[in-house]
Amino acid sequence: KKPKNVRRAPASDGTLSPRFARLVRESWWLLFVAAFAYLALILASYTSTDPGWSFSGTGAPLGNRGGVVGAWLADLLLYLFGLSAWWWVVGGVVLVIAGLRRLLRPDDESDQPLWIASLGFGLVLFASASLEAIRLWKLTATLPLAPGGAFGDTLGRFAARALGFNGATLFLLATLLVGLSLLFGISWLRVMERIGTWVESAIAAVRRRREEAEDRRIGEEAAAEREQIVEQRREVEEEREPVVVVPPVVHVPKSERAIKEKQRPL
Repeated sequence: KKPKNVRRAPASDGTLSPRFARLVRESWWLLFVAAFAYLALILASYTSTDPGWSFSGTGAPLGNRGGVVGAWLADLLLYLFGLSAWWWVVGGVVLVIAGLRRLLRPDDESDQPLWIASLGFGLVLFASASLEAIRLWKLTATLPLAPGGAFGDTLGRFAARALGFNGATLFLLATLLVGLSLLFGISWLRVMERIGTWVESAIAAVRRRREEAEDRRIGEEAAAEREQIVEQRREVEEEREPVVVVPPVVHVPKSERAIKEKQRPL
């Protein structure tokens, strides 16, 4: 018989220890860093002669630093979004920074949910590509399609037909600002308040420097006037005749009358 006081080992519930969970999170974070660095590399080294999603290539040597896969993926992103495809890299940087904060401070809870940041990224991508299509259509850049790509061209034209050219521009700018606020978690009111504070501080500093310069100028003028007055007085004193100082008479000779009065008659 087994003793009654022997306890059974608790069954494993399949969860990892905190140490291995942290290692898994760090591994995923490193993979994200590598993926978005690769994305930036292939977009920066895009070559229009490489074979890709929209072009079969000219047979020239591959110019993309990311290989065949990188050339194909860069061509696809630039074809769909134009230069706004770089927002994927920006979104990746935001995701990497958020992941790093979570690794360094796992107990701190983020006040920005992931779905809000994703919504902001979608708004930024939509507004940027559409603005690029309707406003930057003369942009000279190496792209597989027009600026803004197929996505921006379709949505930008639809917004221009529905709201007018200027109305669509205003609407897209507002959408871009809203998307940036949701993506980066910033408040434009605080940004404007800080900008106003900086402007006021700059104006006050310029005014203070101007007043200090004016005070220095007034002081230098007063010092020059005093110096000029002193020089004039020196010149007047030099023109005067020197004062002769006569030493006092030590021995006073007595008169003959005083001598006669002092003598007695014989």
